[in-house]
Parts: sequence; C-alpha cells; structure tokens
Amino acid sequence: MIISHRYRFIFIKTRKTAGTSIEAFLSEVCAADDILTPLIPPVSPHRPRNFDGFFAHVPGSVIAAKSPPAWREYYKFCVERNPWDKVLSAYFMYRNSPVHGGDGALSLDQYLAAGVLPANEPLDAIIFPLNVPLYTIEGKIAVDRVLRYENLEAELSEVR
Repeated sequence: MIISHRYRFIFIKTRKTAGTSIEAFLSEVCAADDILTPLIPPVSPHRPRNFDGFFAHVPGSVIAAKSPPAWREYYKFCVERNPWDKVLSAYFMYRNSPVHGGDGALSLDQYLAAGVLPANEPLDAIIFPLNVPLYTIEGKIAVDRVLRYENLEAELSEVR
C-alpha cells in the first residue's frame, strides 16, 4: 500500500495482481513523508517508511479511517485480475516459493483440494471479513479506478 502525499494518490495492494511490482515501480517517485508498507521479501528500490498502523494488503476502510483527509482528497486505485488467473498465480507462488514452504512438489490438484485460494481479504481474517475486496467499503467500490491486470501496462500509463 502506498499513500503519496507528493502526488496525492493511494495505491491499494490487492492479492496476486502484480502489487509488489507496482509498489516497487511507484516507490521511485515517492517522497520521504509518503507512506510505503514493507514488501516481503524486500524489492529494490522500494524502501518502506511511515507505515505505522498500515500493512501491505490493508483494506480501504482502514486507510479511510486512519487517513481521512487523504482518503477524501487523493486519487485512489488498485488492480484486479481474472479469478482463475489469480488462482494459478497463487498456486505457482505456493509451489515454488521457499517463503511459503514450497519445494516444487505440490500439484495443482493438491493445491485446489486444500482450498487455500486467493481472495482479496486482508491477512487478519478474524478482524476483517473474508472475500470482501480490499477496495470496497460497505459493499461498494470505494476507489476512483480499478485497473485490469490484463491491460495493466496501458491502464497504469493512463493513471500515471
């Protein structure tokens, strides 16, 4: 998640939608007083800062509550992706990533049977409801634009 005071935008990081790459890209234009949540694992040139109370996949409702002036005034955007492509992306991440315990042996059938499928829920499902897109508040889209992952380069250029 990024809140850029310099350029007056809020980027909400959804799951399996190139969020880490987008944050790393956007971080290059961010100022010292902007808010950038940590990336795990770290990615250069992104440097987390000023993120107290925020986390990577923070819901818009939390951003709105913690930074009401920015939420009201800044341009808010995120990226969404075809659900099946999100599932495949998550599968390859879990299968291949040592961070997630993957050793390359997990089959797609095993992954699907486990039922640990990506959704746009925050990490702490006890506090926040499951399967609610991070860019909604009370069931309504609360951002200015939802970019489509399938057209990411063109749509990100339009936002830029």
